[in-house]
Amino acid sequence: GRGIEAAATGTLTLSGTATVASYQAALESVTYDDVLHNTTTANRKISFTAADGLNTSISLTQTISPQVDLPTQLIVSIQPPASVTAGAPFGFTVFAEDAVGNLIGDPSGITVALASNPGGSTLGGTITVSNTGGVAVFSGLTLNLVGSGYTLQVTSGSLTAATTSAISVAPGAATQLLVTRQPPSTVTSGIGFGLTVTAEDAEGNVATGFAGSVTAALAANPGGSTLGGTATVSATSGM
Repeated sequence: GRGIEAAATGTLTLSGTATVASYQAALESVTYDDVLHNTTTANRKISFTAADGLNTSISLTQTISPQVDLPTQLIVSIQPPASVTAGAPFGFTVFAEDAVGNLIGDPSGITVALASNPGGSTLGGTITVSNTGGVAVFSGLTLNLVGSGYTLQVTSGSLTAATTSAISVAPGAATQLLVTRQPPSTVTSGIGFGLTVTAEDAEGNVATGFAGSVTAALAANPGGSTLGGTATVSATSGM
């Protein structure tokens, strides 16, 4: 015999000229799987009807008590970007699955944390999100310090944790100047001296992409001095 399943109605039809014993064995092997993963434990009913082409039997109904699928593992389904800008938002997606790979919703949240932190960064943003239908979407996360090889780990109770692929953090655009090497506290009139200025992004990283002009001028001039020398220089790699 052969079997035809109508997924829309949940009807399985067996037909052919097999023996009664074969049909009995086939019916005894029928299993129930709620592909929508409805987490309710309400009883379901399965009805059996036999027909020989002329007559149709009365229906035999069997009540079954389904067991709720539980997630066992977390999978990073969409990885975060391989490279992000310091302080700029990014995200990734996590699946909660059972042992055979089905998506399973769960009221417990899923939490992300830094697994490797080569640059000493802080993970910003919403670090715990809900598991809806087996899917947790993280967005608006940030890393603030430059470095290569950051990874993130997601956890939820006793579920097997998952770790993301590596992330590199690059500096953002320059937003501020910092005197990183101060001039001498005492100089001789007419003798040259210097200082070093560094351009930084909003997170305090050296803005290595900055190549603009930096100009020095007297801020306080109690003796009425004139600042000599080259007062405007071009930055190289942010310095």
